[in-house]
Amino acid sequence: MSDKTRREFLKSCFQIGGYAAIASLGLGAVEDARGWGILPTIIGGGSPNWATWNETDEGAIATDNIFVVLMENTSAGGNETGQGGGLSEADRTLTQTGSIAGAVGSPLTRQFDTNKWMTITNNLANFICESTYTIIMKWNTISDVDGEGTMLRITEAYNDTIITIGISPARQPYINTDSTSTDKPANTPLTTGDVYIIAQADNSHNLMFGWNVTKPTRWSDIISAQKVDTGGLGDLSGETAGVGTHHIGTALPSNNAALQITAKLQYIILANTTLLAY
Repeated sequence: MSDKTRREFLKSCFQIGGYAAIASLGLGAVEDARGWGILPTIIGGGSPNWATWNETDEGAIATDNIFVVLMENTSAGGNETGQGGGLSEADRTLTQTGSIAGAVGSPLTRQFDTNKWMTITNNLANFICESTYTIIMKWNTISDVDGEGTMLRITEAYNDTIITIGISPARQPYINTDSTSTDKPANTPLTTGDVYIIAQADNSHNLMFGWNVTKPTRWSDIISAQKVDTGGLGDLSGETAGVGTHHIGTALPSNNAALQITAKLQYIILANTTLLAY
């Protein structure tokens, strides 16, 4: 059995039966599953990659189960190419629209505002259409909101949403999936400083969504007023992303000026494993 076939087999076992299914295959299977990021080093303990990551080196966290892209292209109008996910270079490339300003500052960020976004390919979108997934975005200076500002949107067809993450006119970060209603934590982030936006689901826990101003490695690091249990699994495994309708950024591809935010983005992580401990 090739490594790729074994990895997919172990991933399917974990999605169906959790740790017990992997353990029943023996110590070698457990060690391989941990090495490939299917299992955390400590069960229930989140990802050691995420816990120790310095947030500036894509290669230090990227695996076949974790895709990460830093905003580091200093050229205005430049695209970004991330690492990981077992994806081709074309699928790891985020294509910008609206001549987004080049990356500046330390750490590097890029400014998203009116009619500026980055599209992602079907293969990257489908990468997280699983029952287990984590989405982490690190934004900074969310200074303006006009309507339901969009941060991430993946759809099956133009108006058929698989998952949307954004921020409401009342400045509440929100999430909506095909199988869960729109959910918003009670508290709202400030207009200055870092904001981590995080969504995570697996077979054993409901879809969790929240935000924090410092890097959380466990859900308990986020106070209750800044997170929400959506009440559903948020399972995306039955979904298939459509063509040309997935994007990261602050505007819909329809150029809808009523759906904008102004903010700086440092990076986004899309993973088909859990990164935060419960």
